[in-house]
Amino acid sequence: MTFEFVMTMEDKEATAPIPEPWRSYEEKHIASSFETIAGMEGRMAYTIRSQSASLDGVAIRLWKSERRYDFETDTIKPSAEFYDRNNMYGFASAVHLSGGDYPLVLDRTKSISHQISAHVLHGSSHELSFDFDETTLLFQRLVLPIGADHEEDFRSYIDSKGVRIGSTYRGAGIIEVELKASRLQLFVSEREKERFLFVDSSERMILEAFLKCCSATLLALGFLTGYYPRDEQYVLQSISNDRREISGARFRRLSDTIGSSTRVLSHNWHTENNGQKRTGKLDPSMLSKLVQRCMEDDRLARALRLVVTSNPLTIEVKAAVYCVALETVKNIIMEGAGDRVKPIQDKKVVEEVLLQFRQIVAALPAEAFGDQEGLMRKIDNINSPPNRRSFSKCFELLGIELTSRDEECLSSRDEFLHGKIPFDGSEDPDVDGDLPFMIAKLHFLVSALVMKFIGYSGPLLNNAATFNWKLKDKTHSEDPVRYI
Repeated sequence: MTFEFVMTMEDKEATAPIPEPWRSYEEKHIASSFETIAGMEGRMAYTIRSQSASLDGVAIRLWKSERRYDFETDTIKPSAEFYDRNNMYGFASAVHLSGGDYPLVLDRTKSISHQISAHVLHGSSHELSFDFDETTLLFQRLVLPIGADHEEDFRSYIDSKGVRIGSTYRGAGIIEVELKASRLQLFVSEREKERFLFVDSSERMILEAFLKCCSATLLALGFLTGYYPRDEQYVLQSISNDRREISGARFRRLSDTIGSSTRVLSHNWHTENNGQKRTGKLDPSMLSKLVQRCMEDDRLARALRLVVTSNPLTIEVKAAVYCVALETVKNIIMEGAGDRVKPIQDKKVVEEVLLQFRQIVAALPAEAFGDQEGLMRKIDNINSPPNRRSFSKCFELLGIELTSRDEECLSSRDEFLHGKIPFDGSEDPDVDGDLPFMIAKLHFLVSALVMKFIGYSGPLLNNAATFNWKLKDKTHSEDPVRYI
């Protein structure tokens, strides 16, 4: 349950004492962060300091637009050097802006677009920074806007602990991600009715390591909740953990945010399991495990990214992408199972079988083969489980029970991967219940493997139930929640 207790400085003495549990809430200082962002976003006048003689000393105006910074200069004096294509109108090297509130730097030439008209330079940049340090251990803070169309924040899906922001106390506030080498804290706050997601490092970190942790965390959240915030980000740096003073900052435009109703968790379920009421909120330790696994195995991260980025796409595309993700996760699990999944368990028998097959091939003339080396590779892999069997074995290893419709869905994956769409007779697959039902089931099967792989047991959202009413065969309707 989320609750708030708001108390201003003026009425502090007139109110009752703060309840004891609320005194332990961790305090987060965000005023200086919002001041820094607001200072960077305002329309500002600067003077250019550049190695380019045509730009150096020219006045420039800079302002925040939709996911970018636009700029316009005063009249410049173009030179042969200025028009040199390799010089990019003087932006081939860092352009420093002085005379404003912050010593800003335009220093990412590939993200700068510009044109010249009547000796006035107009342009935009997808990156802007001041005093930004990529090599020093600092307390890092990532700030991302959360779109107005996103009704719930991540606290609706994942258990969190209390937080105090200014004079506001929130019982559900901070989500902690505990990793092997670091710890992140996530919380949401508002500025002028716009919501922002904050991600703080709990210790000093190098920028690259911090962003790697943040990337895996946001990807995991996108997989679990269907909402993958990107669009744009500010990274704010501080020498102290309280973040009262910001020592450097960088704005960067990112790819589009992805929002989808296809997710793993529900934000509003209250179900009964074995007579006990349960909430759908995930323990943050499970989020931590998922993030850690993604950081340790790029294959798992790629599988999650495939699922998340394909969620808003057409069902025909999603089908093939989900099958690729399913294959990837299956391979990870089977690889970890080792000899337990091999058709021949006795290693001596395996060696004898391989020896006899190799001797048979060696005794035949080379011209009898179109690809002898390829055949030998197949022989070397003769003790690998058949692909069709490996899928059911994978679920069996993790203790996930498959229904007949699950098995049917798994058997259709090759059709999707080879461009054949089941139920292709329908003129519009979107209005046919069976195809979207099967694709939603593929999503559940991928989700079940991933979640069970990280050690989770409990309820998962079964998106296939959304299409129960469209199914031609009503005897195979699905429950909206399945337990693994």
